[in-house]
Amino acid sequence: MGKLTIVYGGQFGSEGKGQIVAHIAERHSPDIAVRVGGPNAGHTFLLPNGSKQVVQTIPAPVFISKDTFAVIGAAGLIIPHVFARELSEATKIMGRTPGIIIDECAGIITEEHMKREADLKKSIGSTGEGVGAATADKIMRVPSFTLQDEKTRKDFLDTVKEKGPATGIWIKPDTAMYLNSALADGMDVIIEGTQGVGLSLHTSGYYPFCTSRECTPQGMLAQTGISEENARVVEKLMVVRTYPIRVGGNSGDLANEISWKELKQISGGYVQDPEITTVTKKKRRIAEIDYEMLIRNVRITRPTGLALTFFDYWYPEIATATDPSALGKEHWNTINNVETELGVPVKYLSTGFGTVIPLRITL
Repeated sequence: MGKLTIVYGGQFGSEGKGQIVAHIAERHSPDIAVRVGGPNAGHTFLLPNGSKQVVQTIPAPVFISKDTFAVIGAAGLIIPHVFARELSEATKIMGRTPGIIIDECAGIITEEHMKREADLKKSIGSTGEGVGAATADKIMRVPSFTLQDEKTRKDFLDTVKEKGPATGIWIKPDTAMYLNSALADGMDVIIEGTQGVGLSLHTSGYYPFCTSRECTPQGMLAQTGISEENARVVEKLMVVRTYPIRVGGNSGDLANEISWKELKQISGGYVQDPEITTVTKKKRRIAEIDYEMLIRNVRITRPTGLALTFFDYWYPEIATATDPSALGKEHWNTINNVETELGVPVKYLSTGFGTVIPLRITL
C-alpha cells in the first residue's frame, strides 16, 4: 500500500502550507496530489527555478513534479477562469499539460454565488469568492452547477480551452474509488489542505467567524472519500505559524493580537511590512503564538508531525537557512520547547519564503 500525507493548517490559515507541500513534492514526488477546499484560499510557493507561484485550485505538487497526477474531488469547487489560468501556467512551467482528474460532482462557482456572499465580506471577513453559496447549493441538491450538468461541463471546458489545450483533463465519476484504489495499489497520495483548523465550520469554536467546511484532517478525508485503512502509513502534518494571522476586518477573535508596528519592533526591524492575504489582498491581523489553541487542535486532530513556519520572524539571523547545521543551541531549545508544549515532533522548519529545513526530531 502507498503512503498518505495530509498537510493542514493548525491555526487560521496562511500558515505556509503551500511551501511545505512544494518542499515535499520536490523531494518525494507523490504519485497523486489532491486539493481540498475551494478557491477562497490561495497557496504561494517557490518553483524550482526560484520564481513565485500562486494557486487557488490546482494542487501545488503539479507545478513541482512531472510525475505527480492531480485530483479535484467531488467536494471541489472551481472558478473556471481561475482554473484555466492556473492550468495554462502549469503547462508553460512543465512543458506539457498536467494530468488532472475532476470529479463530475465538483461544483462550478458562478457570479451569482459571489453576489450572494457580498454581505458576508463585511459581517465576518469572508473572502466573498462564492464558496459558501456554492456549498449551500450542493447541500440543497442543485445539480445544475456541478459538472454532471452537460451545459455547465461544456461551458467550463470552453473556458479552459480559451487559455490553451484542455487535453489531460478528465471529468469522471467516483474519484473516491480511484483514490482509494491508487493507495491500495501502492501509490503515494498527498492531500493539500486549505485554511486552518481554527476556521472549521463545526469544530473550530469560532462560529460564525469561520469558513464553510471542516479544515481538520478528518474533514479532508471526508471531502476526498479516502480511508486511512488503504494506506501503508499516514503522515498528518499540522502547519503552525510562529505568529498566527487572521484576515483583516471583522474576522473573529484572535488571542494575543499585536500590531504590525509591534512585530517590527520585536523582530528588530526584520518584519517591515504587513502581510497581505493571497486572495482578498487585505492586510492581515497578526498575533503572538497561542499554545492553548494549538494544544486543543492537536488533541482533536492528532498530527504525527509539525511544520513550524515563519521561524525567521522569531530568529531573523537564520533567515533562508536550508540546513540543520545553521541552527544553534537557542534555536534547538526553542524547537524543543514547541515539541514539549504540543507533544508532537517538529519535522519541518520554514526559515523564510520558500526555504524549508527538514528535521527528524523525536521527543
